[in-house]
Amino acid sequence: MSVMVVKEIVKLQRNFLWRWSSEGRKIAWASWKMVCELKEEGGLGMIDLGRFNVAILGKWIWRLGNDKMGLWKKVLEMEGS
Repeated sequence: MSVMVVKEIVKLQRNFLWRWSSEGRKIAWASWKMVCELKEEGGLGMIDLGRFNVAILGKWIWRLGNDKMGLWKKVLEMEGS
């Protein structure tokens, strides 16, 4: 995902938790960092999309380097030709 897409999705998530009501803005009772903590560590278990995106990209790069017969590797090699 692009950085702009990540920011927009996080904005939607925050607005869901702390959106404006008829009386004004709701109070944020916890920081976004705490919301993204694991439930076992006292958070809400919300995925930090920025970190998740970097982890997935790293996994894909690793697989492209190690999976010699993978379909995406073949597709990308064909594109580069």
